[in-house]
Amino acid sequence: MSMAWTHTSPAQRVVTGHGALHALPDILREVGARRVMLVCTPGRADSEAGEAVRRALGRTLAVTFDGVERGVPATAAQQAVRALRSEPVDAVVSLGGGAAIDTTKALAFFHEHESGAPAAGFADRPLLPHVAVPTTLVGAAYTGGFAMFDPSTRRSTSTGAITLVPVGVVADAGLVGDLDATRYGGSIAAALAHGLDTLWAPDRTPEVEAVAIAGVSRLAQWAPHSVAEPDDAELRAAVLDGAVLAGRARQHVGDGLLHSLAQLLASRTDAPYGLVTAAILAPIVAFTADTLGEPARIIGRSLGDADADPAELVRDLLASVGVTPGLEVLGVTDDDIESVARQSQAQRGVQTHPRPVGEADVRALLEDAW
Repeated sequence: MSMAWTHTSPAQRVVTGHGALHALPDILREVGARRVMLVCTPGRADSEAGEAVRRALGRTLAVTFDGVERGVPATAAQQAVRALRSEPVDAVVSLGGGAAIDTTKALAFFHEHESGAPAAGFADRPLLPHVAVPTTLVGAAYTGGFAMFDPSTRRSTSTGAITLVPVGVVADAGLVGDLDATRYGGSIAAALAHGLDTLWAPDRTPEVEAVAIAGVSRLAQWAPHSVAEPDDAELRAAVLDGAVLAGRARQHVGDGLLHSLAQLLASRTDAPYGLVTAAILAPIVAFTADTLGEPARIIGRSLGDADADPAELVRDLLASVGVTPGLEVLGVTDDDIESVARQSQAQRGVQTHPRPVGEADVRALLEDAW
């Protein structure tokens, strides 16, 4: 029996595949951008990808901020705001992974509030259009949420708005292709987590569920082959398609338990977000699956076997892409686990999880992943 549901989608153009970067000038032209700010890390600014983006931007590039740091420390976001104030700019382009994209969302957030025009409803349009050029598979490019952390306390906070969803995403498979094996495997784990968080989200709609299933299925089907044949561009493009679909699905449900705990841990320890996600993925799936009923079978089917244990399917998939780190290997300590357990109860992904998650549950999950 069908229940009533509501689905709201922000305006966003997504261009994927090899050579997708050619679409960047057209997207910026359509949003009326004349002076653009590029946001990235120093390494990306000096890379071949950075040079390709600068060529695509041409004379519209007004200023480059290359102070992006892992995890988005508040100090880096403040520096980005100062860079924005230094030149008249009417659009921003982020180049990189989740840190670059979230720094740009933070920049747009503060710009909206300083201008007295924060988002108020689903029909609002971005005050500062953002086009994301991701170089990893993480889903930051498809949502309006972002997290920052206080460098002095290592505590992470999250916020967001529909106007912070990038108006364009240029997901060029060639840019993702330069990830090394470890980062690529962690990126696959992060994309998979976005799809799984969506498939058990209480506010998912039939449309969101269908997109998430398609994303998880593509990741499960093609990621192992892509890792086994790293020079096969078509396989990497197929994995990118799965990641885009998983990210687009998560756009509509917000942060889930996987993302919330991975974000807290990564901010606390400076460990790579993708590898943290890989470490906690199977324990959280095991913790959740017993309470799901039919959604557990849907997850199993998406991973390749509706009758199998979803957590075991996840472990097998992660092993096939070469990421089986424990939190101990990533430098996570008992104190880190205790701190994250205490912070966890304020996180939306913890509060909305289909199975109640207390501090003791978080400790047990992270110890299981250690």
